[in-house]
Amino acid sequence: MSSRSRAGAAGAVLLLSLPAAVAAAAPSAGRPEVSLNHLSVVLDAATARDLAANAFLKDTFAAVFQKANVSNDGKRWTGTYLYGERTYLEVYEAGPAQGEPGSSGIALAVEHPGDVTRLVLPLADAGAEATVVLRTAQGPTGAQVPWFYQLRAFYRTDPPSNTTRWVMEYQKDFLRTVEPGKDGTSRAQLAARFQEKNRLVKDIVGATVALGDREMERFLKELEVYGWTVRTDGAKRTASGGGMVLTLIPLAPGVKGLTEVRFQLVKKGVPAQTLHFGPTSVLSVRADGTAVWTL
Repeated sequence: MSSRSRAGAAGAVLLLSLPAAVAAAAPSAGRPEVSLNHLSVVLDAATARDLAANAFLKDTFAAVFQKANVSNDGKRWTGTYLYGERTYLEVYEAGPAQGEPGSSGIALAVEHPGDVTRLVLPLADAGAEATVVLRTAQGPTGAQVPWFYQLRAFYRTDPPSNTTRWVMEYQKDFLRTVEPGKDGTSRAQLAARFQEKNRLVKDIVGATVALGDREMERFLKELEVYGWTVRTDGAKRTASGGGMVLTLIPLAPGVKGLTEVRFQLVKKGVPAQTLHFGPTSVLSVRADGTAVWTL
């Protein structure tokens, strides 16, 4: 399996918080396009280790990398990263640093300088508080370098959740710092450094996430602020935007966080096959040019 540095120990600098951010952010005539950047999920040890060692995943299905991470407070963990052309999936083994199985993350993205700030006032109008944080990462020399702005909406009266969500805006100097000779802030430009030839995955185009009722409604309101289209189908909700369809379902015993990821493949007609990881995780590769991973 290939191994390549993504970022070392990460840090953060708080830049804005609501309501203070409301006064600092100028109104904008339009909303930036908000698309998926990546998904993350914590799996049980058997499942995480099975997929990390699977030859089909790393040699045929996607560009797969493993990375050892170190947090600022010294916690250590290893992640497995499956890359498409613009989106990727992070998988972690359950443990003290990453939490219990089912802990998940939904990272959306904007691609132009200042886009995150343009979302602050609309989120406030929708009833959210928010923070804008500058995330940093350890660069090639060991110094911390600006990585991305992270916008998170939050609600003081809501209980903790196992699923985090945010919008990120890559910093213009990050790519040229970690990969001299390369430049850009788009998802495709950042993901290009991890691409490998002859892989099946083009991108993540759908996912299913189990959330509590209040959290689901909060998230749907945020997605509407971001310009996504929301529809109701019984207890299920779907939100479409940026070439992605998120399906939100109610929490249930043993069902929480990210439960399914849907991929578009680079071509149709690939041999259909089913792979099993750990006790319950199943990846179905289909001849119609799609793949579905039930986590």
